[in-house]
Amino acid sequence: MIGTALNFVRRELNASFRQLQGDARDVVVLGGLAGAQGAGQDETNNRILLSLLHLRQDTTFRNQRVAGRGDAAGPPISIVLHTVFVSNYTDYQTGLDLLADVIGLLQARPVFDHTTSPDLDPRIERLIFAMLNLEYSELSYAWGLLRTDFRPSAFYEVRMLPLTDPRRTSATVFTNTGVTQ
Repeated sequence: MIGTALNFVRRELNASFRQLQGDARDVVVLGGLAGAQGAGQDETNNRILLSLLHLRQDTTFRNQRVAGRGDAAGPPISIVLHTVFVSNYTDYQTGLDLLADVIGLLQARPVFDHTTSPDLDPRIERLIFAMLNLEYSELSYAWGLLRTDFRPSAFYEVRMLPLTDPRRTSATVFTNTGVTQ
């Protein structure tokens, strides 16, 4: 479901770029950063890469229970995805401009839910984007951990609500009432 969520965001951003530029080519691609320097390089050159860096549990909703289920089944888990949008353009200015456009689009529309995005997978209640402000030491550590050269980038936290057992039926109901936007 994580891949489904990130691929949805990629599609939404590319649809926005098509409206802005009238270009049918995808600007944003989903993939690992290692691919930017190795295999599949043609698919990642001159693109904005969207990549998952890390995920963690969102403990805000840890104690909520699933309606209509006994103690045998645990509640869904809300997770926070740490993602990065990386400019992988040979023309530096173009890459910076498109990265700024991604930031602007996510600033204008930080929440994707079924009201604003009918194509959102029904298993995903909503996606909430918030830009991360990393210090230079954190940036250095992140790029060192990724074992790739620094490139212009924007780090985001994405709250994904909720993530359930994929074996559960669609009859299982979970309502999440504690999210503020």
